[in-house]
Amino acid sequence: MTSMSCKVFQLLFATFLVFGVAKCVHAAPKVGSPEWKREHERKMAEHKQKMAEHKRKFSSSSSSSRSFEKGAAAARKRYEKFHAELERERAAKAARQPVAPKFNAAAAPSPLHCLLAFRKAASRATSAEQLLPYRAKVLRDNYRTSQSWGSDYDHLQHDKDMLLGIVRIDDIRINDDIAKIQVVNRCKLGSYTEGTFTMKGEGNRWRMEAYTSGNLFYSRLPNPPKHKSREKRDFPIYVENYLARLKSADGQQLPQDQQQEESEPTVPEPPEPQPES
Repeated sequence: MTSMSCKVFQLLFATFLVFGVAKCVHAAPKVGSPEWKREHERKMAEHKQKMAEHKRKFSSSSSSSRSFEKGAAAARKRYEKFHAELERERAAKAARQPVAPKFNAAAAPSPLHCLLAFRKAASRATSAEQLLPYRAKVLRDNYRTSQSWGSDYDHLQHDKDMLLGIVRIDDIRINDDIAKIQVVNRCKLGSYTEGTFTMKGEGNRWRMEAYTSGNLFYSRLPNPPKHKSREKRDFPIYVENYLARLKSADGQQLPQDQQQEESEPTVPEPPEPQPES
């Protein structure tokens, strides 16, 4: 029992001895000792190196930022100069272009007679360009632009089908320089459909700005709409009967614009001046 106790005591003593030596080895150096000074100098050197590295990075980024700001300012000045020159060119071009005369509805033929003149011209035309004087400015400009781009599309047949197929005119509504003419068209297959011509007042004429076709097709001629203006304006107007009455009527009883249209059927309307390029 005594020898066993001695062995346990020796084992415990050896353990405490090893722990104490390890603690002394890993203990922080004493402040002011040479080891402490060397450790302090090493850490200060590392700190100064890191600070110098951060300073170099900051200087590089600041230089790049200043360069970017200078480039952006130069680009902004170039854009402002280009924009000012473009505006001056637009103003000069607008000043050179002739001003379209204001539409005079009182001196212009009626929208109905202008549409019928367009219809007569379509029956004799051999190209869509011959019908440009009867179209609104936006359609004339679109046609000329497409031609300048090399387009060979000619919608003469479409114009003939649209105009020569008019069977009946059901209503005309005028609002300032816009006139809406509601018509019934006969299709190629013998059916009927409704459509609307939008006429734009330009200069001394009503000119076609758009045509909107209906989505419904009828096997027979549809009944005219019932509205209050039908009796006052003598609607509906059957085109063939209306033209026949005009031809057989006395010339003095015809409206002045229609007299000119019937007496000078071969004189085309002068085209609008082409816009300057």
